[in-house]
Amino acid sequence: MSITRRELRGRLEAAGTRIAPSPRPEFVAGLEKKVLAQAVPRRPTALAPLTATRRRPRILPIMSAAAAIAAAVVLTGALAGWFGRGAPHHPLALAVAVDTVVVMPDGTSMEGVNGLELPDGAVVRTGPNGHVSAGTVDLGPGLEGIVEAGRLVLRQPPTTLPPAVRLPSTTLPAPRLP
Repeated sequence: MSITRRELRGRLEAAGTRIAPSPRPEFVAGLEKKVLAQAVPRRPTALAPLTATRRRPRILPIMSAAAAIAAAVVLTGALAGWFGRGAPHHPLALAVAVDTVVVMPDGTSMEGVNGLELPDGAVVRTGPNGHVSAGTVDLGPGLEGIVEAGRLVLRQPPTTLPPAVRLPSTTLPAPRLP
């Protein structure tokens, strides 16, 4: 009769719970003699120091370092925008335009309307009640932006300060101290 897997597993688990007897001293001494008889002494060479042993190069650390370097290069390229430079260029266009004036690079000025394509160098100005969206940028009332490399960049409009008014100088008498 053959033993089933379940019975074998039960027997092995029962054997694993019992304490194993320690080996006899004669057996240990005989095993030690056999091992020492088969040991071959190594002679040191003049090229290698006594403590150094020659090892095989390990592939895993080298491959891990190469993968980390490749990942760093790809991440740097993605963040710097190296990828997609050969992709077709989609011109920037106004998505929403209310109370907006656009000055094209050639100097022509026109009202900003939805869908108007903006070339590089175009200036977009919003009026006091205006707002405009182009790409990922939204401009609120009274702001100005310029298109650079296919993106609308916020530009501070020139501020004009009123001329300083000089008041006539008057001399006041010094206060009297008690």
